[in-house]
Amino acid sequence: YISLHAPGHGAAEVVCMTALGVLLGVPLLTGYAQWWEIVAILLGLVLLALEIFVIPGFGVAGISGIVLILVGLLMTFVPSEPSGIPGVLPRLPATWMAFQHGLLAVIGGVVASIFISMWLRRFLPRLPYFNRLILNTVAGGAGVGGARMSNGITTAPWPVAEMIGRSVTDLKPGGTAEFFEATTGHCRTISVVSESGFMEAGASIVVSDVKGNRVVVRRG
Repeated sequence: YISLHAPGHGAAEVVCMTALGVLLGVPLLTGYAQWWEIVAILLGLVLLALEIFVIPGFGVAGISGIVLILVGLLMTFVPSEPSGIPGVLPRLPATWMAFQHGLLAVIGGVVASIFISMWLRRFLPRLPYFNRLILNTVAGGAGVGGARMSNGITTAPWPVAEMIGRSVTDLKPGGTAEFFEATTGHCRTISVVSESGFMEAGASIVVSDVKGNRVVVRRG
């Protein structure tokens, strides 16, 4: 969540990959995780990335990616058995207990991540350091979303909801876009955030919401 709202810095991605490496590396070294479970998790991450950055909307690729990630993480808690299909059809009581513990851990992690994401959505723009990483200011220093002063004259808020513009850079989801400003008769470039993830440069966009200096856009 932090990497999507503060792109280009890499700190959140490094922490994410380190945590994933520890989460998968320990069961792999102890013999709990099988190779197909690691492949399932990595394939799920690829499908989820395709859904977010390449394929518009949220459909088969995104759902399949989430399912593969959850199943792969769950089965890393389950050791292989001497008979049957290892890690897929548990038969021993100890294996079922490990399966239940893994299920509780995965569900707990999903619920915790949802609540943490909700907390970050509300407080991330106000956290020290992170509030300087989020793209939410106007290029050139002009104000957005509220009345501003120009030569002592208060002008109307700009841009406004439903205004149509064009993305100047890729939105990942933060980036820059340009909108026509009637007072000057020219297009002005500002920083925006896409509500639907990645958008390529040159895409037609529409302003969805303006809150202070934060301009949220969607595909037009």
